[in-house]
Amino acid sequence: AQKTNNIGVKIKILSQYALGKIRTGEYSETALAMESISQLTPARASNSWEKLLAKRIESEYYAAAGLHEECLKAVNEGLTLADSSDLHIFDFDLLEQGAASSLNAGDFSTGRKFLQKMTSSMADANLYDQSRFHFLEGHFALLRGELKEADTQLKVAIKMAIQFWKNNARADNEPKRGKILAFKEAYHGDTFGAMSVSDRGLFTLSFQEYLFEVVFIETPNGGNIGDLRKLVNSIGQQVSCFIYEPLLQGAGGMKMYEANLMDQLLEEVQSQGIICIGDEVLTGFGRTGKMFAGDYLRNKPDIICLSKGLTGGTMALGITAATGRIYDAFLSEDKSKTFFHGHSFTANPIACAAANASLDLFELESCADKISRISGKLAALASSMAKKYKEQFLKNIRQLGTVLAFELETEQEGYLSTAGARVTAAAIKNGIYLRPLGNTVYLMPPYCITDDELQEISTFLLDLASQLR
Repeated sequence: AQKTNNIGVKIKILSQYALGKIRTGEYSETALAMESISQLTPARASNSWEKLLAKRIESEYYAAAGLHEECLKAVNEGLTLADSSDLHIFDFDLLEQGAASSLNAGDFSTGRKFLQKMTSSMADANLYDQSRFHFLEGHFALLRGELKEADTQLKVAIKMAIQFWKNNARADNEPKRGKILAFKEAYHGDTFGAMSVSDRGLFTLSFQEYLFEVVFIETPNGGNIGDLRKLVNSIGQQVSCFIYEPLLQGAGGMKMYEANLMDQLLEEVQSQGIICIGDEVLTGFGRTGKMFAGDYLRNKPDIICLSKGLTGGTMALGITAATGRIYDAFLSEDKSKTFFHGHSFTANPIACAAANASLDLFELESCADKISRISGKLAALASSMAKKYKEQFLKNIRQLGTVLAFELETEQEGYLSTAGARVTAAAIKNGIYLRPLGNTVYLMPPYCITDDELQEISTFLLDLASQLR
């Protein structure tokens, strides 16, 4: 830039330099380049293209640096300049930065407005611009205006919660939040962190001496909610986080519990400042009848873990999303507060493309209709089974959304019960594949299942006693 006297060329060189430094996170260098551009543009007052370029760089810089208000100002000034000069070459870029900054700042109403404006230019957009738009749109739809993207799943959530308290520590004499709270009979995964917050049982038996200490509590019911609240109140200032599967414990036996009681427990937990981690790997994306099981609850998590339905089961992908309170604890010039966690395949573009395609299908009205239809059919089946069996041969028939479960009456209960294998064998003879968890039999059908297929399964289960003879 110093070797040329052509102001236009100087601005172009400095612009490329500034954009490069934004993307490497070298914001001090970006600021110097922007200052040089701002000193040059008055000399080219009639050149609207260069003014627009400056606003386009400012908007990306402010968005990347987390300066939301400054980003919105640059975006709006750039769009106004584009209208007055009838030069709309950077409109898409400006709108994208406004939407991205809004997503990161939790300003979802503003972000949605930017996305709506981007939609109007999609007809003429190239493939790259279309992918940028769908990437942003997918995150807005996924996080429903409540949470913002972070990284990948459960171990990230635990590390994030623990480091949150270290980053926010104000004095050495503050109470140490060294405890983690979790439910008994929980299952959160197979890595050591995930096993540590899962029930101490068959799945973790070989590794128990290597797992960190966790305070395990019962899921809430009418008889224990008072005691649970008292326990949380007594140890709350020592607890860093509470991790839970909302309303439905999956691999632990498809155990279900009531939303109003969980809300009471979460109210007590959150009054102690404890970080709440909602594990929606199984329950997310309509499985319980709503987008997330947490949608049945008034009290929302600080961190949410998503997978499985995120890609419709087609690709391995997990997301850990956090509220602004958590995000801000890591937003610092102090490098020691960095969240040092990453994988070789983080944000894998093929997996993300699969997720975007799956979310496109999920947002169709027909998908919501299918979930509602399946939920209604399973509710009717649960009622018919309860009337027929009357807690004999099988027990504890329960249903939530597209999940139905019950236990077979057997001498040996739990995951090692051989009753499940007998059910699988009998079902396969009828052209049905069921995979019970020991003596716990469950249905969790794909949303593409037809009424005729559901009827076949219903007929089989209503005749299960004779099928197993």
